[in-house]
Amino acid sequence: MSKKTTWMWAGLLLFAMTFGAQAGEPEAQPGAQPEEPGFGIKVLHYLGSRALDFADIFSLSLGFGAQGSLEATATDFCRAGFAYGDSWEVVKGLNRQYGVGAYEARNASLLSFTYDCDRYRPFCGTLPEFDMYDDVFWLIDPHAEIYTKKISDLWAVGVRAGIILNVSVMFHPVEFADFLVGIVGCDLADDDL
Repeated sequence: MSKKTTWMWAGLLLFAMTFGAQAGEPEAQPGAQPEEPGFGIKVLHYLGSRALDFADIFSLSLGFGAQGSLEATATDFCRAGFAYGDSWEVVKGLNRQYGVGAYEARNASLLSFTYDCDRYRPFCGTLPEFDMYDDVFWLIDPHAEIYTKKISDLWAVGVRAGIILNVSVMFHPVEFADFLVGIVGCDLADDDL
């Protein structure tokens, strides 16, 4: 690290401590209103929130195992393809979910019709466990638990493909909009720090 970079980080830290810390303030009494965070803390929260919102725009999954897939998605209302088999997946998912787990895929889709019998079992990380058992080829249900709990994104656009080594890349337009309006202080996804 160069001296210039070191001094820049030291200056940023000093700035945050000077304008963000509330040192020397008496502790709040029970029932009293909490103190407003300082300017430096607000700046750090703003920058951290923008970085996290930017990271939410894409999700990526790398899987290895006895699985074959070929899917194209232009929202879950318009997708085509299949995935069949079992694999271990490393995932940077939707809603700040990260982890490694076992993915059992048994699905096929065409436009808004889908057949899903998928199961995900996390090994480590923040990804939730989920089971999808639709025993008929049926229309997408936007009120399904997988969408309401933000396990999957109804509006995602992307691809999944592979044999033995599977790769999935998804773009999340709602998260992109959240990032853009977050620049001016709005929070569509209600996920800022």
